[in-house]
Amino acid sequence: MKKTILLTIICAALHYTAQAQFYISARGGYAFSVSSSVAVGSAQSGNGYINIDKGKGIKESANYYGTGGPGLTFALSPGYMFTKHIGAELGIHYFMSEVLPLTDRSEIDPQGAINVFRVKLSARSNQVRVAPAIVIRGGGEHFTPYMRFGVLLPVYGSVVLESEQYFETSNETLKVSQRDVLNGAPSVGYQAAVGVAFSIRKHLELYAEAEIITLSIKAAKLTTVKLDRIVTDKATGETTTYDINSKDASTGDPLIDVSDLQAVYKDKIDNGTDNTIANPKFDAKQPRNELSRLANYNSLGVHVGLRYSF
Repeated sequence: MKKTILLTIICAALHYTAQAQFYISARGGYAFSVSSSVAVGSAQSGNGYINIDKGKGIKESANYYGTGGPGLTFALSPGYMFTKHIGAELGIHYFMSEVLPLTDRSEIDPQGAINVFRVKLSARSNQVRVAPAIVIRGGGEHFTPYMRFGVLLPVYGSVVLESEQYFETSNETLKVSQRDVLNGAPSVGYQAAVGVAFSIRKHLELYAEAEIITLSIKAAKLTTVKLDRIVTDKATGETTTYDINSKDASTGDPLIDVSDLQAVYKDKIDNGTDNTIANPKFDAKQPRNELSRLANYNSLGVHVGLRYSF
């Protein structure tokens, strides 16, 4: 009896070992936006599209809607099937977002201190994500449905904010070109996919799938990496140009304060934080504090790829 039980266990172990296999898959595709919300600009620029003539009121105003989720996606995923139907994989994803418009604002005020003000602001993101997942496959020989589900961990990347600003007074004009890099706090998202795999040859499959991702990333810090300003005197046409590295000729001090170039995001701002509105003792030589915000990267992706089993 004992020999029979032992023989049965050995046979079962050999059976499952024979079915177990390593594999590696590579895929590419496009992710579409889902669960869109109002795109949020900066505190200075405001949100959406707005055209204002102070003498006539708001000519036109509209929100921009979207998420940071649309864009190209690529993945390389090694995995291991414990049995014919159940396995696990560790996906390495690279995501390149579409450009998301945040602000397009235009104001005309002939009687004001600033007669004309225009600003355009947009965002794009590149990310590397790690995606551990459970894989469940059907039992087809040439046509195999499958599903995959797990978590999504952004491990590298940032959001790049590009802005163009124009100011005009009675005496001069100012053009500002700016690029900010926004880094997020550690975040956890979720991913799930369903697809079908077609056997091309022994050990090689072609597959197509649809994948849903839910992911929100909280802002942590912002750094301005480009800030070019051109001031033009209307009377003489003379221009003065300075950038992020410009210094005062007499003192050698930077012309642009640290608080204008760096920001740290917090959940709460009061008179103890370094914020121009909340703190009367604001220190311009330190990064400013701003209220934190969430960026939405929810998406529905369509991918095709190849899977090779060893």
